[in-house]
Amino acid sequence: MKRINGFVEFNELLNVDLETLIERGIVEDFSLNMSKRLVIKIGEKKFVFKECSYVEAITELIVNEMLDIAKRPNIKYDLIHIGDYYGVISKDFNKKGYKYYSGEDLFEDYIKKLPKEADNSKDKEFRSFLLEEYERFSAPFRDKKNNLELIWQVLEDHFREYDNKNEIVRKLMQQLCINHICDMLIYNQDRNSSNWIIEESENDANLVPAFDHGETFKKEYFFTGIIVDPINKKKYETPRIYTEVERFLKRSDKRYYEIFLELKDRLGMDTLKKAIKKVERKIKEPIKDVTKNEIIATFLEHQNNLNIVLEKLTQYQGR
Repeated sequence: MKRINGFVEFNELLNVDLETLIERGIVEDFSLNMSKRLVIKIGEKKFVFKECSYVEAITELIVNEMLDIAKRPNIKYDLIHIGDYYGVISKDFNKKGYKYYSGEDLFEDYIKKLPKEADNSKDKEFRSFLLEEYERFSAPFRDKKNNLELIWQVLEDHFREYDNKNEIVRKLMQQLCINHICDMLIYNQDRNSSNWIIEESENDANLVPAFDHGETFKKEYFFTGIIVDPINKKKYETPRIYTEVERFLKRSDKRYYEIFLELKDRLGMDTLKKAIKKVERKIKEPIKDVTKNEIIATFLEHQNNLNIVLEKLTQYQGR
């Protein structure tokens, strides 16, 4: 495949313009807001294109390689130029015989039925509980509900008819917690409730491999991923990532603390540098110096800040 500046030239690959591909049904446009989103059908296979900046596209590839080195499942991306748009492309992870629900889908399904259940309930105390639930889940900031306590609650409701409900929910929560640890370690700040998805069969469910890491390695003040704190109805502030790391490790059992330390070793600076070299081999050219240097500098600062948090916890807990 021909690459220019690291991007696969999809236009030359098929020798047809984007508008013609859409007319022929080979490409489906499902763009949101100003960002281009496309589904590309090639034979029996489907691919998903996401328009993004050069930095975000390179970041997706670097995180792919880092997670591979750490042996963590993830959706693979490549750089691509299609029509007038630059971004990343990945294989569609949907498989026949499975249902797929994002965290946002699960929350919305749960929220919608709360008022109806409250109206139908003859138990005043239970009705009051349901209306309280509706109030806190309907908060204007969706990150409010994207926390581990409420996710567990929503999963238990979603799988309530399954004989092995408890087993499924425990497994999904473990998968979510480990992905949450990886996000905190690599400085990914965009694991909102649309960026995690469960794959469900008739008697089982698993988390779809991690995807959408374009907001990694950025110097931001707030962490917009999954959080450990439940909602405080009087006051809510999205926690900074280091506050979240500290809260998560303080409230987790020893097993997750050990997983955090193990993955921290696997997802450190050496892994980042190896990943950068692998990406440069893949795209057949060096990553732009300004992008590479900024990623390395930000990640180094992040590593130092994580060490400060761990040292604080060690002194506090005597571990």
